[in-house]
Amino acid sequence: MAESRGSQEFTAAIQGIGTNAAAKQLGVVPSMVSHLKSGIKRPSLALAVRIWAILGVSPDAWEERARKGRAP
Repeated sequence: MAESRGSQEFTAAIQGIGTNAAAKQLGVVPSMVSHLKSGIKRPSLALAVRIWAILGVSPDAWEERARKGRAP
């Protein structure tokens, strides 16, 4: 399964902190982070908000990127 643009950005963002640390920050199990990175799973709205916080991106900015075709 090919990664979506969003999962690529998420993967890049957590590259420096690792799967376990990202899982702890997000309040999920490490396997969920792996599934998000690979595009197997999509986050709930609540989890997406926590991901935006880790990425340092506001939901409004993410929505604008999506309209321009640069996010899932």
